[in-house]
Amino acid sequence: RDLFNIKEPEIVAPTTVHAAFHKAAHYFGMKLVLVDIDEETGVVNVDDMKRAITRNTVLIAASAPNYPHGIIEPIEELASL
Repeated sequence: RDLFNIKEPEIVAPTTVHAAFHKAAHYFGMKLVLVDIDEETGVVNVDDMKRAITRNTVLIAASAPNYPHGIIEPIEELASL
C-alpha cells in the first residue's frame, strides 16, 4: 500500500468469483469490485473488467473453471490487462 501510495486497494473480479475472495477482501481491508458476467455465455467480458480497473486495483481475479458453473474465463486476455 505504501510503496504505490494506494489507500483503498481493490480486487476486480467477475461476480462468479469464489466466495473466498469476499472473505479475503474483508480480512485484508480491500474493496471487492464485482463485474457482471454475460447471461448467455456465463463469461465475464474483458472490456468490462478493463473498465473496472482503477489506480487502486491490486488484483484481477478470474477462474479456469469458474466456481459455480465450470466455465473457463478468458484468462490470457485478462492477464494482458
